[in-house]
Amino acid sequence: MSKSFRILAADHTGITVSSLERSLAFWRDVLGFELSHTAHQTGELAREITGVAGAEIKLAVLKAPGGHKIELLEYLAPP
Repeated sequence: MSKSFRILAADHTGITVSSLERSLAFWRDVLGFELSHTAHQTGELAREITGVAGAEIKLAVLKAPGGHKIELLEYLAPP
């Protein structure tokens, strides 16, 4: 008998956005998510996060009222 694959939980959902500032205003001010942190990533870490060589990103992590996290990613490079 083979073991079945089950997903027990999801840590966060990543969403690519065209403007981090506008998206933050919507998720935080309209939907009530709490800002956890922001970051600017380049180099190897940005490639690991995105899977894109040469990526440069601004990101923000927000927490939903129920606890799930949303990661907003704005690509600065590659264009």
